[in-house]
Amino acid sequence: MPYALGVAVLSSALPYSLEMVAMTRMSTRTFSVLLSLEPAIAALAGVALLSEHLGPLQWLAIAAIVVAAAGTALSARRPVSKDEPLPIG
Repeated sequence: MPYALGVAVLSSALPYSLEMVAMTRMSTRTFSVLLSLEPAIAALAGVALLSEHLGPLQWLAIAAIVVAAAGTALSARRPVSKDEPLPIG
């Protein structure tokens, strides 16, 4: 029973709690795109840990998700503080 409780906490409660914290600290656009990485990471874990095989279209989909997430993360703007002067230019 302790193992089942540990798996339950680590597989659902902890990730959900971390997502709620992250959602309050970043824009919804950035959060939603980064959240789309979860299936890609799960597919890569299946390849690495379970010896699953992905087709070319599935690899292309994973690459597209990773590129979209990286582009969003790199283009995300930090919120401007009221005390901070606006950049010129």
